[in-house]
Amino acid sequence: MKKLIYQAIKYLKNIVAAIKNDIYFLYNKTYLLSEEEVDKKEINYTYKGKVYKVKLPLIEPQKEVKIRLKKIGPEGKDLILKLFYNKGAKQYVEHWVEKTALNKGYMGKINIENRVTDFIIDNSNLYSGIVLRNKGKLPFLLTILFRDRQYRGDVVVKLISYNSDILSGHSFFYNLTDQCLKEENKIFEKASAILRKKYDYINKVWQGQKNVHAVKVAEAYNHNGILGVFNLLKEYLRINDCVKLSVSNLINEPGRCSCKMITTTSRSNYSYIESKTQYFEDYEIIINQKYINNPFFVASILAHELCHIVYNKYFYTAEKFSGGFYRNSVWDSDASTCDMEQTVDILTFVLGLGEYRIRAKFYGVFFGYLQEPIFHNLFYFANHNVKEIFNN
Repeated sequence: MKKLIYQAIKYLKNIVAAIKNDIYFLYNKTYLLSEEEVDKKEINYTYKGKVYKVKLPLIEPQKEVKIRLKKIGPEGKDLILKLFYNKGAKQYVEHWVEKTALNKGYMGKINIENRVTDFIIDNSNLYSGIVLRNKGKLPFLLTILFRDRQYRGDVVVKLISYNSDILSGHSFFYNLTDQCLKEENKIFEKASAILRKKYDYINKVWQGQKNVHAVKVAEAYNHNGILGVFNLLKEYLRINDCVKLSVSNLINEPGRCSCKMITTTSRSNYSYIESKTQYFEDYEIIINQKYINNPFFVASILAHELCHIVYNKYFYTAEKFSGGFYRNSVWDSDASTCDMEQTVDILTFVLGLGEYRIRAKFYGVFFGYLQEPIFHNLFYFANHNVKEIFNN
């Protein structure tokens, strides 16, 4: 019995060998190209014991090319040879690199098809882009008999440089109109009130400020796209709430934060007055699809939307007695949605993330609910006054 099984296995192996070496699928009419043959632009094609050198036309992955071999087929007829390059499609990706790193030499990581790939930029050259061979998608046709003739697609990496220091070459001082100056004074008062109200929380956040440097944001984006930036900023702001992140082209604004408001009722044993409190849960942040191709757009939008969660958690507390809901101290002035959005913008700067509102403007997009000159002066205030408070 064992001998019969052994003979059967040997017979099947011989059949497979015959298919691979002689038949090439459709009676020698289909030929899977190797990567080396495509590079050389020629093949040595064997037919009935004879070897023919065949020059290759332009070959593209996953596209069949037919060529005619004259008078080598049965009875001296022409043979139509179908060439197929079983390689995945070429991909184009962007990789953000700090400008000085390009000159010094750079070792980067990029996430392609859920696989992290390393690459090196030689410091003797300034590359506008690099090609990573066989690091992309698998081909559509996954052959069993020709495992050695199927290749992952190439990945073309476009390198985009940026300045790590936002203050380099930029001025942030503007001449303000009387009205703008009056508004700015109110905003700085509110910024100071935010510091007083949650000094301990803001202090803890600022201790990790180096973790949200532009280089860290770009690396997070390179490794894991918008989700990488989202996780980085969420951890920095010490947000433990469950937050769903999604991308949509159906919203008009750059980003949106929504949640569910829960109201609870309680009554003291020594009082007949009923007390109601509110809290928020089921947060969802949506980013407009047209802004997801720039890590600093993503960081700017997410910083603002995540600060809505911080605002709800630390700065918006509402209790209801018989007289109705009321807000605490400084937030009494947030009577409208626009007021709240402005406060969240201020909070973004006070928490050390205003840089990304400014960076977005460098790429031609202004996000925010405050006038641009005030934005820049608020950034200067946060980057100097607030920073000095927590560093001393």
